[in-house]
Amino acid sequence: MGDYGEKISRSGFDVKTATDKQLVLTSKFKTFTISSSGSGNVTVLFWNCRERLEITHGLGYVPAYAVYGKVSTETEYKKVPYTPAKYDISYPFLYCWADSTKVYMELQYGIGAPADTTANFKYYIFNNQIE
Repeated sequence: MGDYGEKISRSGFDVKTATDKQLVLTSKFKTFTISSSGSGNVTVLFWNCRERLEITHGLGYVPAYAVYGKVSTETEYKKVPYTPAKYDISYPFLYCWADSTKVYMELQYGIGAPADTTANFKYYIFNNQIE
């Protein structure tokens, strides 16, 4: 690492002599930096199949991103894309993707929704470009 940068060592290790595995944090490696974050929701109405949330990021390239979502019948957020373990086209599916202008989040059913269903999304858009 040389004579510059930041390091924090794990308890019991001298930060001046600690190996990379003994560090909690080091500026030696690139890390993700957040460009923007937020939340939003979409509602698929009875017997419709999909609704999409679009977030404009304005970075001019496809960024790295993380999206978490849950439908109105669930209590926990899950990493998106999410497909239920019990594959059934009557269950909700959560998808996400990005391009050079937007990040997209979608609630989708294989057949029409059995009832009005809302998906809540939380997203993090990073400054890091997907290469």
